[in-house]
Amino acid sequence: MKQQKLFTCQDIAHESEVIQGFCLNFGCQDAKSQFCLQCGFDPKKHTNCKKDLKVFGQIQSFITKFNQYLFELTTQLNKSYQSVKIKYEEFIKELEKMKIQLLKISEYLFQQDYKQIKDNLLIIKECYQFSNNQEEIIKQNQIGTQLQ
Repeated sequence: MKQQKLFTCQDIAHESEVIQGFCLNFGCQDAKSQFCLQCGFDPKKHTNCKKDLKVFGQIQSFITKFNQYLFELTTQLNKSYQSVKIKYEEFIKELEKMKIQLLKISEYLFQQDYKQIKDNLLIIKECYQFSNNQEEIIKQNQIGTQLQ
């Protein structure tokens, strides 16, 4: 009997009317979000949110569509993740190659193999330039932070 009361209108003027659905507007000013047919037609109820009065079938349809949207979003996110993962793995391989190359250059320096050092001078210059640029970026970020 109590469940029957929950699905009948709580408005005294039409308390035996069956609830048709709910208002889905967050800003709804009415005390109760459920509505019966009379509440839906009453010009004093849900004055600013008539378009947000949704019957149970519409709510079910919305939930189904939103669930499909979440599925598509998850699929898209998984594809993006896979793409980023591939790029990450490629970048890690390049970094590993560079580390090996730098270890070799270090060994050439230790052995004073200046021909090999000269042959690898471009790599040394690129690393040096990158390092200087990183230091400059850090300095600029610190200056920007201090100005704020």
